[in-house]
Amino acid sequence: MGNTGGKGPSRLFFGQLLTVLGILLALAGVIFITNVVTLAFLGIVLGTLGVVLGIRRLGIAAVVVSVLVLLFGLAAFGGLVPGMDPPGYSDQVPEEYE
Repeated sequence: MGNTGGKGPSRLFFGQLLTVLGILLALAGVIFITNVVTLAFLGIVLGTLGVVLGIRRLGIAAVVVSVLVLLFGLAAFGGLVPGMDPPGYSDQVPEEYE
C-alpha cells in the first residue's frame, strides 16, 4: 500500500468530469451573455483542475474554449460584435420620452 505515483481511474474520471463541465459552463457563457465573465472564469478554473488531475488535452481545451468565450463576451459587451447590441442598449426610445 502507499502512493504508487500512478493516476487512479477515479482520479482520471473526476478530471474528465471537471473538464467537460468547464467546457459546458464556458459555452453556456455564450448563451447567457450577461454572466459570461463568471462562467468563463469557472471554465478556466475547472480546466486547470483537469490538467492537475491528469487530463491534459481536455483540460487545455477547456481553458482555451473558456478564454475564447470570455473574449467574445467582452467584445459583445463593448458592441464590437455585429448584430448584437450591448446589454442595456437599444435604439428604441421609450414611449414616455416621446
